[in-house]
Amino acid sequence: MLYKYPQAEYPYARLVEENRRRGIGQPEFELIDTGVFDDNRYFDVLVEYAQAAPDDILMRVTVENRGPQVATIHLLPQLWFRNTWSWKNGVSKPQLRICGPRTIEARHAALGTYYLHADGEPQDLLFCDNESNPVRCGTTPHATATGRTPFTSGS
Repeated sequence: MLYKYPQAEYPYARLVEENRRRGIGQPEFELIDTGVFDDNRYFDVLVEYAQAAPDDILMRVTVENRGPQVATIHLLPQLWFRNTWSWKNGVSKPQLRICGPRTIEARHAALGTYYLHADGEPQDLLFCDNESNPVRCGTTPHATATGRTPFTSGS
């Protein structure tokens, strides 16, 4: 997968506002239309996957700065389980924990234990439950969706 990520602030509000303003017969206002890729100030983020076995997957992320100047990007690879625990009572929620300087352990009651290993020198291992925001989604709030804070290796 190839992502083109702008070096300017991501224009979420502008995308939402402009698409809300447009009528149903007009084309969607796309990221490219905002001008954030002008002057080639963006990163190419290439994500590749290779599978050695059903439970052994390698993810390689390669980033190339397409801009004319040095720029910083923060990468947050994702590890997830399909959310089945909030649909039924009595279903265990998977647990994530740091178990080494560059390793996150992911435990699932039915699927077992998996590990996410990071190469290089990550500054922090950052992860959270990533529950949906029920207030913004217009659904009934529940206890797990309020007061969440991300966990880092220093927590």
